[in-house]
Order: sequence, then structure tokens, then C-alpha cells
Amino acid sequence: MKNNKSLFLVFAISLFLMSGFMSFSYANEIVDCNGNPIKTGKKYYIAPWFDKSRGLTYESCRRWDYIRLAKKNSKEATAVKIYLSKEKNKDDLTLTSGDKIAIKMCSSNYSGYEYLKSPNSGGWVYLDNNPSYFRLDQEGSKKTVSFQVGSTTRYFDKYGRPHDKWFSDYSVTDETFFTWERAVGIFIDHSKLWVGARQRFHPYAWDPSVKAPAPAYYLVPAE
Repeated sequence: MKNNKSLFLVFAISLFLMSGFMSFSYANEIVDCNGNPIKTGKKYYIAPWFDKSRGLTYESCRRWDYIRLAKKNSKEATAVKIYLSKEKNKDDLTLTSGDKIAIKMCSSNYSGYEYLKSPNSGGWVYLDNNPSYFRLDQEGSKKTVSFQVGSTTRYFDKYGRPHDKWFSDYSVTDETFFTWERAVGIFIDHSKLWVGARQRFHPYAWDPSVKAPAPAYYLVPAE
């Protein structure tokens, strides 16, 4: 009888630990906008949080494809495939928050140049034959994700205005993320939103702990 109780106790503890581990695993799975687990090799649109109908697309400039948001109510969005950095080109793997990933466009203007590439410290995102690896994160029950690129340091004067390194009063070191913004210039189409790697917004240069959330995107199934 005593042995039976011991065996039951061991079984109950094992079951509890297994259920906790499984719950933890499922809780960290990255899901699409419908709540389904993201799978490597499957086609998705990467859409900004404010409009699920707008995916990413590309546009040629000086013989490179640069990434921007598709125009509203257009059909120019291009699907992508996501792969784990450690399991490149392996399909049907489940992604979890914190994974390092490569993103491959399903088409491009230049054959073989299909992977999203970005400088770690910030810059415009473009297509290359050698991928950059981004950290994919998803918080709790939110169905949006963020793409961390790297990190950089920005410098400000005492009024919070951007400044050069040598004569600045404050500096902010933080991660860089995919974000979208309009390019500036006289002969530029200002209706286009280009994807770049930038620090998130810091309203107070003298207090780096105060920062806006990372720019958020939905992963929308394309098939």
C-alpha cells in the first residue's frame, strides 16, 4: 500500500511538471493574426498593426530592391517566408518568441536577391542574397509581433534634440526595430512608407527607461 502511494505521488508530480512545461511551450509560440502557430516555409504577409490589408513590397532603386509598405487598397503586397537562423530553409517548424529568423520575399526584381537585409545600427531595409537575422518577439496574448534588428546609440542636447556625439548632453542606447517612415526629398513620392531599422521612440532623452513600445506587425496568412 505504501509503495502504491509513492508510485501515485511520483506519477502526479511528473504529470504536473509535464503539463506545466507544455503550457509554457504553447504560451511562447508565435501566432498569426488568427491565433494559429507560425510555421517556417509557409507564406505570410507582414502587415503593420494599423492595417492588416497592407503587406510589405519592394521597389527598385539604383539596382537594389528596397522594402516599403504596400499602398492602401492595392494588390502589390508580396508574401514572405520565415526561416529559423539555425535551421535555414527547413519547413514546418514552429516559431517561438525570441527566435532568430531570416525573412525571404517570395519574389524580387533581381534573381537570388530575396532576403531582407539591414544594418544592425539602423538604415533602410533592402533585399540581398545573404540574409540578416532578426529577433522575432510576441508579447503575451497579443497577436502582433516585433522584429528586432540590432542596437545603436543616439545623442541629444539638453533640450532633447538630436546632436552629434562629441557635444551631446545625453545618449540613449537601445535596440533597433523594423519601423516605417516617409523618405524626405523634393522629387520623392511622400505617400510611400519605407521600412527601416530605427530605435523606438524615447520622449525624454535624459531618461532612457521611458520608451515607446516596439513597432508592431501582424503576420497574415497568404495561403
